[in-house]
Amino acid sequence: MAAVEFRILTKLLKDGSLQEAIRRGLTEDQFKDPEARQIWRHLQKHWFTRSTIKTLPSIASVQHKWPSFQLTADPLEDAALEALIEELKNKSFESDARSLASYFQELVDSEENPAEAVRAMQGHLSDLVRQLDHAEHMGVGEVVDEAFAHYEMAQTGEVYGIPWPWPVLTNDTLGKRPGDFIVFYARMKQMKTWVMLYCAVYDYMVNNARVIIWSREMNKAKMSLRIASLMAQVDYQLFKKGKLPPKIQSRTYDLLQDLRSEDYIAHVDPEQRKEDARVGSRQLLLLCGRDAPVELESVASIVREFCPDVLYLDSFYHLQTRKKQSTQRWQRIAELAEDVKSMAEDECIPVVAVHQANRLGEKTHGNTMADMSDSDVIAREADLIIRVIKRRGQELYEDDYEVEMEKEKAAVKQRKAEKAVPSKRPRIRLPKKVEEEAARQEAEREEDEDDAPRVGAELALVLPGNREGILDAFTIRAIPGYNFEFQSSDYSLDEIEEWVKQDESSKANKSASKTPSTPKKPTYSEGTFKNYRGKS
Repeated sequence: MAAVEFRILTKLLKDGSLQEAIRRGLTEDQFKDPEARQIWRHLQKHWFTRSTIKTLPSIASVQHKWPSFQLTADPLEDAALEALIEELKNKSFESDARSLASYFQELVDSEENPAEAVRAMQGHLSDLVRQLDHAEHMGVGEVVDEAFAHYEMAQTGEVYGIPWPWPVLTNDTLGKRPGDFIVFYARMKQMKTWVMLYCAVYDYMVNNARVIIWSREMNKAKMSLRIASLMAQVDYQLFKKGKLPPKIQSRTYDLLQDLRSEDYIAHVDPEQRKEDARVGSRQLLLLCGRDAPVELESVASIVREFCPDVLYLDSFYHLQTRKKQSTQRWQRIAELAEDVKSMAEDECIPVVAVHQANRLGEKTHGNTMADMSDSDVIAREADLIIRVIKRRGQELYEDDYEVEMEKEKAAVKQRKAEKAVPSKRPRIRLPKKVEEEAARQEAEREEDEDDAPRVGAELALVLPGNREGILDAFTIRAIPGYNFEFQSSDYSLDEIEEWVKQDESSKANKSASKTPSTPKKPTYSEGTFKNYRGKS
């Protein structure tokens, strides 16, 4: 039996992936050899640890840690991992059955009362039958083993799920775990799709995950621009208008071309696609626009073929439910929520969906789920619900962005003009090296000013439905395409409520002050800002 255990470990180390092994249900209990079990535990720890997520240690490092471990030559070099795992499961079951039969014989011989021996054997026998039938019921022994295994991994800082971009949320929820149904929701124009895309691209770029993004609301051109700007970490508005500074543009082209080359082979070679899915190589698949499948079962079929680590659904209420006769919108959304949760559990992946807040959401600050549109069944089915609230006062209108750019250019020009005015005081000559260093630093500062994004917003992520954690809310910075970094978790729900109240107050004042007077003329020339609408 030890031979097949080490053949599996050899194959895993050569492939550099645990993806298929985990999907096939390979567990520590199936390794009977003590050294093989230790190596499997080491590989699993490396795979789930946040700093080395979805990677395995090198063969040399494993052999250094276990000098007696040698790569096992497989007599069937092309033997499928699935067949090896099935062989190990069968041998493991046979070993457990033989051990249990021997234990039962000893028990009968040692017990004076045969009835007591039978009762003692019943519990052990039910465990063996559970292995054979692959049933989901668990005895106390399995419950304790499962809890201890989780505790040991949590104690060493390992993450079971895919880490979030914000460690405060990962630490609270242990990441996006298989079977999780997670919902971002907000009112219109609150940047909830941007937050979702940022999480998806972070999973692909940082967590080396296989990611599917589905959206019926946005076409390929718009979605591609957003995803590319997030991958390159450049300001979306500058990227969209072709105004990236030369240095940033060069870096962006190089990075995106490298990603394109990495993806090219997988698209043209069907066999390579299958191999990438088997070993879990990072990949991002975009299903968007009117060509995106509308049936949930069609999406599930793509999931089974692509084998993603996580699925993102933008405005998932556009999907069609399994029951075509559902005429009421709330009923269709309720059935859809149940089906999405079932798919997450059946396919053993986290599903992150985007949904709308209802009109009540304009007056609430996310401390309740009553503001979620269409159905409270979503709140019942979801494992984690996150309300996105944008703080007013830093609006992201395109023409405001252009005005900010123009103001910044004017400020830089003014500073340069002030430096050009000769001073009446006699100039003190500094050493040449000091003057050159000062000039270099000033040039770098001006270059940084030119490259820096001009407009951003502050978002509150409020967690009214946090089934596994205790975190209430935190805030992030949001500059589309560029920066969604963590700000603070010190905000209370009362402070976030003030955001909403101020927003309502400002909207009421703005509405009351509206008159049929002529529109405000733009501050800058009509030729420069053709679409300027007078917002400030």
